[in-house]
Amino acid sequence: MDDSVAQLHLEHRLVRRLLARFLSHGFPPAELSGVCVAPTHESHPSVLLLARVSLFGPSAARLHDELIVVGATIGPAPLEARPESDAPLVWGHLDAALHGDGSTVPDGAQRRLRERANQDVASLRPELERRVKAAAADATRKLNLRGQTEAAQLRAIIQGQLQHCRDRLKELKGPAQLLTFGRDDLVALNFDSDREGLEARLATLREELSGVPSRVELDYRVEVTRVLLVGLVYLWPVTG
Repeated sequence: MDDSVAQLHLEHRLVRRLLARFLSHGFPPAELSGVCVAPTHESHPSVLLLARVSLFGPSAARLHDELIVVGATIGPAPLEARPESDAPLVWGHLDAALHGDGSTVPDGAQRRLRERANQDVASLRPELERRVKAAAADATRKLNLRGQTEAAQLRAIIQGQLQHCRDRLKELKGPAQLLTFGRDDLVALNFDSDREGLEARLATLREELSGVPSRVELDYRVEVTRVLLVGLVYLWPVTG
């Protein structure tokens, strides 16, 4: 490394601003949205509709990201979303398809599936939106609880420091301290310096107690909820 390269700490203002830009930007819709057809070893074809829900706090800080999926089996009857309790199984089918054995879906099947994509999205979207809303509400509740917990813990720490300073200041002002040290000029100077330092520290801690825990709690407050339709995935049996 030479003079043409500069190292910056992660807490440097420039670094923090750049990281914040990346965190708030996320993934462009054009990179994620679309229709995908993948082979599966399951016995029946299925369709998966995926969405991404992102929660942002103050200064566009990303607080939460979650992928939501709704799956349905394709058959002669109209699409009916599988129960939400089946989501782990649906994710398992998708993961297996993405790590498949190199099998391909016939062009004719791919064409038929793509032709029905708009209709399938319309059928599954109401259930997807319901799940997205529930997931966002649950994540918001957990973030609020986390903010309250961290604020309470920080408040307790500051209160403990305040009490320690008060106790120490009380010792310095007590008669025992004066009897121990006497009142010659050097000891008196140190005594007054310690007392002034504790009083200044007390003022700082009182200010922190009135503001810092509340700001920590606000850091977890959700200000913006963004939902992005990721895409539609068809899983087609390799023998179908």
